[in-house]
Amino acid sequence: MLTCERKNKTNKDSQKKIFTLSEVTEILSNLIEKVNKLERENEEFRKYVVKQKKKCNILEWLQENKKCTIHFDVFLEKIILTERDLMSVFESNNASDGITNLILKYFPIENRSEFPIVSFSQNKNCFYIFKNDKWNLMKEKEFKSFINKFSSQLLKLFKIWFDNNKKNLFRSEDSHEEYFKNLEKIIGKSNQMTENHRKIKQNIYEYLKYDLKQITEYQFIF
Repeated sequence: MLTCERKNKTNKDSQKKIFTLSEVTEILSNLIEKVNKLERENEEFRKYVVKQKKKCNILEWLQENKKCTIHFDVFLEKIILTERDLMSVFESNNASDGITNLILKYFPIENRSEFPIVSFSQNKNCFYIFKNDKWNLMKEKEFKSFINKFSSQLLKLFKIWFDNNKKNLFRSEDSHEEYFKNLEKIIGKSNQMTENHRKIKQNIYEYLKYDLKQITEYQFIF
């Protein structure tokens, strides 16, 4: 019985395949390739998951990361123009430059983090304002109202300036021309209203904008 078991064991051992060195090398190579393939697939999957996780709505991000203590309309109401502001507009090259420079004066860049209005490189010529205790995409009519806040104050100051200087304004052709040039720098030429508005918007956007890529790795949804 013992002899028979030994014989069977010997037969089983003889049936085991003995791999050559080249065969072992090939098997290992195939295994390594499979492992590498799995790792590549896992890496691609991880990238996809991270990308999906990092998508973020810009309004939600602003609400979480840009705290504001004053509403946009309240901020504007606190801006009171002076005669010096009127003179600076008179000294400007045109209506769009005059209004732009005036707005930039009351939005000093060193205080940008506190402004209730922002813009981003990734969403051209769009603004976000803080109102009703949350961030909102600024509507076109709201931007026009923003510009009109400055224009209306300038017109009131212009009326005061005119009343104080009207005796001298029409005594000569030069003073007459000066009057209309100054008025034009406040209200703009009638045939250039749309273009002036576009330039002012572009100037303010460029001045206020942040580059989100320098702030966070999120992929934003606008």
